[in-house]
Amino acid sequence: MITAGPFDISYALSWDVNKGTSDGDSVYLIYFTRNGALDSQSTDWLYLENHELYFLIDNQSYHVGSGSHDGNVMTTSSGSPYALETLSYQVKPEFIRKLSQGKSISGRVGSTEFTMSSEQLSILEKFVSRHL
Repeated sequence: MITAGPFDISYALSWDVNKGTSDGDSVYLIYFTRNGALDSQSTDWLYLENHELYFLIDNQSYHVGSGSHDGNVMTTSSGSPYALETLSYQVKPEFIRKLSQGKSISGRVGSTEFTMSSEQLSILEKFVSRHL
């Protein structure tokens, strides 16, 4: 598996784009990971009920979908519980290419909004130029 990221987009949420294979075909997955140990709502599920993903690429809106949600209750070294949530979305190579060519990218997963920095856009563009 080849990965671009993780891109930190909020205090406890990051995302990666991965390229792998499934039955010999290229598969692109966008993963969001929320580490509840890093935020003030650590024991709450933030994305269990709403994990719809939207991107705004150069002022054009794209609805990626609801993907899948996986969550676990973990424990810090001090014994405090926290939620670890992983959201995954399978997308076509054409969408990853469009994402990498964007000059301005923002998005929303659940109720969390984010904007990609120029450094993150550059990393994504290099990833696609090498692996797509």
